[in-house]
Amino acid sequence: MEDETSQRSEATFQFTVELFSRLSESVLSPPCFVRNLPWKIMRPHQKSVGFFLQSNAESDSTSRTCHAQAMLKIINYGDDEKSFSRRISHLFFHKENDWGFSNFMAWSEVTDPEKGFIEDDKADVPDEVAWDSKKHTGYVGLKNQGATCYINSLLQTFFFTNQLRKAVYMMQTEGDDSSKSKMVSYIQRKEVDYRSDRREDYYDIQLSIEGKKNIFESFVDYMAEEQLSGDNKYEAGEHGSQEAEKAPPVLHLQLMRFMYDPQTNQNIKINDSCEFPKQLPFDEFLKKTDPKDPANYILHVVLVHSRDNHGRHYVVYPNPKGDGKWCKFDDDVVSRCTKKEVIEHNYGGHDDNLSVRHCTNTYVLAYIRESKLIGGTTLRREKDQGSERSPPLYASAGSLRGPVLWPPGK
Repeated sequence: MEDETSQRSEATFQFTVELFSRLSESVLSPPCFVRNLPWKIMRPHQKSVGFFLQSNAESDSTSRTCHAQAMLKIINYGDDEKSFSRRISHLFFHKENDWGFSNFMAWSEVTDPEKGFIEDDKADVPDEVAWDSKKHTGYVGLKNQGATCYINSLLQTFFFTNQLRKAVYMMQTEGDDSSKSKMVSYIQRKEVDYRSDRREDYYDIQLSIEGKKNIFESFVDYMAEEQLSGDNKYEAGEHGSQEAEKAPPVLHLQLMRFMYDPQTNQNIKINDSCEFPKQLPFDEFLKKTDPKDPANYILHVVLVHSRDNHGRHYVVYPNPKGDGKWCKFDDDVVSRCTKKEVIEHNYGGHDDNLSVRHCTNTYVLAYIRESKLIGGTTLRREKDQGSERSPPLYASAGSLRGPVLWPPGK
């Protein structure tokens, strides 16, 4: 079975050149696989600091090509800001399978121990590689227009919900507020037979993750009935002010990664670990369940936030065909990735080995109900009762919440 990591669209790899100043022949690093091609760092033997990137040199194929961009960099041990780098862009093919610089930087600069590039007569050279998305994945991304990585990721989330995409194409827009959907919340008395239902507009759901191990604990907290007492008592006409219970609704899952810090008077990011499953059994959160139609949900999209609230970047991981083959959409770069990269790598929290906090973690999760799926990510339609418009697509069920209506504006 082909290693899924070899399909990645970019990678950073490092090669330490031993006895750097006494090389008598060219040396190659071990291969690093990107887009199923082996890439190597090449250091020529001549008395100049040559630096090349080599791709697929052992292959006999004369037809395979790959356009790549790379940053070639020699690390400065003393101060990384003084590391020296240059970029290349090249179409690699059988006659030109390496590209770089025969005189990358001055020999005297690299071999002078005081400059910080060489230590014990060895130097480190890392490398980064990027590639063409359409040819290898069949998908294209969206170019970042300056600060549009979030909307790019959100649009990909909607696009790969196939029936939603179709419904949006078919929906009438006159008189609609396309930013709203509907939900039902209720207030119910404990001591008397009284219940008040209210239909409300909603935009999304926000789950608290601080101090929660996983989204199940977040749901328990979110679904907990709120005791209304004191000034929060609910007035119910002739019944007077009595204790009441308010059961909150459940919609889509937005993890609350940001909160206001009164001490610093700014928003801070919550990088706590919050685990989430590929399959989400939801019956335990429903007041009434249907044995013939259990509320099991399948993970469909993971939208990820990187860095903090000052500098941020978003990428999205959809499962386009619902077949377990995940893709990473990083603006206009699309790549294949493993399930582990999608799920476990985006929990957040601390790295026990490095004692650092992960600043790349899940921000939005999209699950689709299993019974509503037909061959992947196509949502089943409810029966149309003679309406010319597209019927609503129900994303949840049960007496504890009203239907989540798609497309928006219904």
